[in-house]
Amino acid sequence: MKFATYLLLGALVFAILRTHRSVQRCESPQERNFVVRTSVALWLAGILLAVALVFLPNRGRLLMLLPGLFVALSVTRALRNSRHRLREERAGRVDLEKMKLIS
Repeated sequence: MKFATYLLLGALVFAILRTHRSVQRCESPQERNFVVRTSVALWLAGILLAVALVFLPNRGRLLMLLPGLFVALSVTRALRNSRHRLREERAGRVDLEKMKLIS
């Protein structure tokens, strides 16, 4: 039981530090807004998952985790692509402003 507790505590600390680092790495207010909103949504989803794991029977846990893994990977990829798109749009706007200043 102690190992599971330490493992969960370590995962919680890792998630908190990763969220903090994601917000720190933001380059624009739009990106920061996006990161904060997605972090809140993912924290709520994680809390709901933890509650479901506590109260569901063993078979229900397994049936919930199998499609949950696929959904989690898909959501992670979509969020990464969205953040990359926000950065590209900001870089494009900056380049356009530089071009206006030069001419």
